[in-house]
Amino acid sequence: MPAAALHCMTQWTRAMRSFVLPAHGITYLTLKRRAARSNTHPPYACFDFSSTEIDACMGRYLFHLVRDFMHQGYMPLYRDRYRFLATMRYKKYKRKLLGLPFGIYRDIDQIGGPHLLITDNASKTSPAAMKTIRVDYGERRPADSREEPLPFFVHPHVQSHAAFPPTPDLAAERPVRMFFGGNTNPKKYAAGPVVDKFRMLARVEVLQQARTQVDDMDIFQPIHPTQLQRLNPVVFLCAETQRFRIPFETWLATMQQADFFLACPGAAMPLCHNVIEALACGTIPILQYQDYLHPALVNGRNCLTYHDRGSLAETIRVATTLSQSEVVTLRQGAHAYFREHLRPGALSRRLLTRPCDEVTLLLNAYRVPLAA
Repeated sequence: MPAAALHCMTQWTRAMRSFVLPAHGITYLTLKRRAARSNTHPPYACFDFSSTEIDACMGRYLFHLVRDFMHQGYMPLYRDRYRFLATMRYKKYKRKLLGLPFGIYRDIDQIGGPHLLITDNASKTSPAAMKTIRVDYGERRPADSREEPLPFFVHPHVQSHAAFPPTPDLAAERPVRMFFGGNTNPKKYAAGPVVDKFRMLARVEVLQQARTQVDDMDIFQPIHPTQLQRLNPVVFLCAETQRFRIPFETWLATMQQADFFLACPGAAMPLCHNVIEALACGTIPILQYQDYLHPALVNGRNCLTYHDRGSLAETIRVATTLSQSEVVTLRQGAHAYFREHLRPGALSRRLLTRPCDEVTLLLNAYRVPLAA
């Protein structure tokens, strides 16, 4: 079956299953009653999604969009669409939105008060809206200034944590020079799209090269959370998920103990949420995909970069020999980048300050390979 036909069939199946599952119907009716009793206040961010693609990645897109506009003071209102509401409890990160205030509307023209329209419906309009944000699921890069790529966000569990965003001490000495934490299963991270499509070193290869640049006695591999509470000075802290998964509750605290984060690529695409978490902590990323952030990170200003095995080895040598003052300068640059471009509310601020009535938000721009 052609890929396009298979995609259409998958989308149709996802859309129809909510109409035959009783639990989904109960969820829809429950949320409608709850929202009818809720107190909402303007300004409103009106979310009108008809495609099941907004639920991709277990609802992560929607979670971040809603949270981002809430940081700008907008109360979320969801369009009364059966399938959208019926799946609220059954998408892992979409479900997190149920703990936040929200309302439901049927007709945007009857909303009293200032509001925005955020929709994936190309023909939907609201003459009274302060701005309309069109969500586009196509895998393409921005064509002009009226289009904005969706940035990568921190993991929803991290963003939901009370300590986010952190307030790192950018001048303090940290016990760990270089840190990696994540999955290194060869079935997912030794080959695949990152290598074939994006022409980058796979995660497993990056880790193998990093280990060859550090003496074995200078590599620490934790196996229990208590080992992270008071870290002794170490060159390379390597926490592979197969051996030990750092709990989300202590992830940011662990990240803030490192000068550099070895930001290996993901499985199907270069970007991974942990590079954003590193920037939030003032932990300097070492990466190959700096151009996949928007705007791009800059080597020697807010990150260290490499492009092949040889340059990776040299970059690790540089990272492990920089002086404290040089590390602090890079750390300040990394954290400044986060504050300007990636902190909660930064995306919605950019969208709202665009000098046009409509802006297109490209949700899958980061999946498109850049020219070599």
